[in-house]
Order: sequence, then C-alpha cells, then structure tokens
Amino acid sequence: MKIKLLAVVLSGLVLGGCGTDKNIETVQNAPSDIDSSYSNLQMLSNENFCTDLDWQSFKDTNQRMTIEATCNLGNPSESYQQLISNAKVRIDKLIKNIGKDDINRYNNDIATLEKYKTVRNAKELRDAGLGIEVSTYCKADSADDLVVMGMSRLNNPTPEQRQAEFDGVMKKCIDHFTAEVNAQKAKFAKIKSDQPLMYKAVDVAAENADKAVPNKIILTMQWSINPSGTEVSLNYAGTDTYYDDVVVDEKPIQRYPFADQAINPSNNVFTKWAKITSSSSKAIENEYLNRLTKAAIAAKEAN
Repeated sequence: MKIKLLAVVLSGLVLGGCGTDKNIETVQNAPSDIDSSYSNLQMLSNENFCTDLDWQSFKDTNQRMTIEATCNLGNPSESYQQLISNAKVRIDKLIKNIGKDDINRYNNDIATLEKYKTVRNAKELRDAGLGIEVSTYCKADSADDLVVMGMSRLNNPTPEQRQAEFDGVMKKCIDHFTAEVNAQKAKFAKIKSDQPLMYKAVDVAAENADKAVPNKIILTMQWSINPSGTEVSLNYAGTDTYYDDVVVDEKPIQRYPFADQAINPSNNVFTKWAKITSSSSKAIENEYLNRLTKAAIAAKEAN
C-alpha cells in the first residue's frame, strides 16, 4: 500500500542545501527488487520509460524512514481516445443492426401468410411446404390439426362442410400470421424512430468521455530502510492515472513486465502502462462500450 506523507518531506535529492540525502543515496544504489542486476536508480533512469524523476524521504506513521521515487510515464490520452473511437464504432454498428435478426422472420411470415391465403386442402397445404401441425405453427387448437388432416368435428359432414371447416382453420392461420407481420412492422417503425436518438446519445457520451480521458500517468515507488541503514525493502510500486489533477485509476505494477519496459520501453505510453500493470486495452474499450450502450438505452427508453 502506498504510504502517505506525514507532514513535511524531510529531503529531496538535496536536504536544506547541506548535501545529498544519504537515505536517498542508499536506496538509489541498492539492487532493485525487480531486477537485481540494476540499481533502483538505474531502473528508473531511462527517460524513454519515465521523465521528471523525483526522490523524496519522509517518515511513515511507524516512524520508519521511507524513500519515495515518482516519475511521469507520459500522456496516454491519444490511446484512450482511440479506445473510445473503437467503442463508438462498435455501438454504432450494433444500433444499425438492431432488428436485422428479425428481417428474415418478417419476410418468412409474409411469405407464409400468402401461402395460407391460397391453400384449399391438406394436399395443397403440404405442397406449399406448410406443416399440418397448425396448433403449433398457427397457435390454433389441437383439434384443428385433425381438420387439416381430413377429419371433421361433424358427423357425416358434406364436402361443403368439410371445406368450411378447413377454411376456418386456415383463417386462424391467416389471422395469426397477419398479427405477426403487423407486430414486426410496428417494431421496425419503433426502431426507425429510436435509432437517430440513440446515435445522438452515443455521440454526446463519446464526446464527454473524450474530454475526460486520462492525460498523465505517474509511477510511484516506495522503499523503507531499517534503523541501521543496512537493509532496503520495496514496499509499494504502482501507477496513478490522472485526468488533470484527479486520480481516476490506481494500479500496482507487475514485476517482470515492469523490468522489461523499464529497460526496453514501448514508444506508446498506453502500451507501456498496460504492460507494467497487466491491464487490458480490450477491457478498457469494453468499459467505454458499456458507457455508450447505457447512453443509447437511456435515449431509447426515453422515447
């Protein structure tokens, strides 16, 4: 856990103009806990990794001598803006495709409706590729299945009565699929009215997110020194991601990726930070996608 300053920083690289702080020197020259082939100072001296390196010493709440090094990993805003842009492309595509999965069903329902309007007997029903289980396909009565198979509810029905029964069942199917088609039409009309509002809401949410992307990442490392000044221990190593002067995220570093980036840093600030903290760009993009999705849903529900 990162230790907060008690009150007054005891020293920086220079203490009251009286020379170098020996405690800071001790930590700087000690082998790094991350890669012992480098000293702590060497591990942080690559300006392609971090800049504005600052060292300070203070006592923690247990009166232990603590040395803190901070440096600036850079401005990741361009990468964050790209993640927002990626998320916006994804949600715009989702909005565009709303209802597309229902189009085939809608077209099939129209075709089925037209077929039910023309069939006059069980043979034509089968020839048209329509199932005789109308209780399932048309939400009809189970007894209607027997009618379309040539049976009758009447005793000794005339051919005309049989045809009237069959036509009655077909009317149930026609009514069912007419309702289905009309429901789809209403759904598509609602989608058409919702989509412009959803696009606009996403645009606004993306613009707001874009204005508040992190623009600074500060690396902080803290060590303690035992009373005799012979042992140095790393107590904390992590990053604070800032939007202006506000911390929006804090993550611990991961040992091996940190050593690799400190020695051979990526040119991309976000990539560098993501590697040393084992953060996922896709996870962050998905967080933005969730924010944009919520904005789109809110606009849809408000309509």
